[in-house]
Order: sequence, then structure tokens, then C-alpha cells
Amino acid sequence: MKSFLPLTLALLATPAFAEPIPPAVEAMIDAAASPEERAVVAGVAKKTNPASAAEIDAKLAAFNAAAAKAREEKLASQGFLDG
Repeated sequence: MKSFLPLTLALLATPAFAEPIPPAVEAMIDAAASPEERAVVAGVAKKTNPASAAEIDAKLAAFNAAAAKAREEKLASQGFLDG
């Protein structure tokens, strides 16, 4: 049992490499109009392409970060009575 512990720890410490998102799936995620649609499309994409789940999550996180930044910039540029 003790001999398996170092091997198990080594396997757990190895990063998992995700496969790239298939082009058709990436196009569907890009085409989603709203954040809610994008989340639904990404959820289905992760179920149908489990090897690309990490890449899909990263793409979704990038979209969400860009949307949050755009919202913050819009709010920062508004005056007191504009919003």
C-alpha cells in the first residue's frame, strides 16, 4: 500500500492537459447572444466534449471578465444623473 502513495501523489500533481475546443463548438459559444445563452451553450458543449471542458471554462471566464470590464468602464464614464 505504501508503494502506491508516491505514484498516486505524482499522478495527482501532474496537470491535466485539455484538448482544444472543436471549431464548431467554439463558433456556437461565440455566437451566443447573451451571457445566459453562452452559459447554456457552454454547459452542453462540456457534456458533449468532456476532454475540452477546461478550455470551454477558460473561454467562458474570458467572456465574463470582458463583460464585467466593459460594464465597469461604462459605469465609470457615466455622470451622476446618467445611470
